[in-house]
Amino acid sequence: DFTNRLWQVGVQRLAQMGMNYNKENIPQVGSWAQPISTSGQSASFDITSNVTKAGDVYISFVYQTGANAADISNAVLLENGVQIDADSHVGHAGANFPNGFTQASSGILPYYIFHLKTYHPGSTYTVQCTLTGIGGTASNGKVYMPNWN
Repeated sequence: DFTNRLWQVGVQRLAQMGMNYNKENIPQVGSWAQPISTSGQSASFDITSNVTKAGDVYISFVYQTGANAADISNAVLLENGVQIDADSHVGHAGANFPNGFTQASSGILPYYIFHLKTYHPGSTYTVQCTLTGIGGTASNGKVYMPNWN
């Protein structure tokens, strides 16, 4: 009961400040599992059921378990197999950051934003990227589509 009451107060404060926050459960749109290639492998995630309008599409890669982290690169949003946007930064999902950096200080977050200018009902929407095991192949994680709107 206390948690529910606290959440309601928190939501009201965020709304009053005009903050963009996740209002519902965050849908999982995919995952990766060991072994993943240390030289990179293509991964594809169907997000069609979670795309219902034009606007920004947010994708987050979250390391779960394993001895190794994963780098995410070459991320693109496809509509019916045709690229409509790309987010080219390299993100790092995992505990073993290079050079002693932390996720917050590294600037290499596993979070991607794509711009969907026009939504077409009946289209298939997919996110593709390259996953690369860092220091080994033992990495497992989940891919989420936060709804910040």
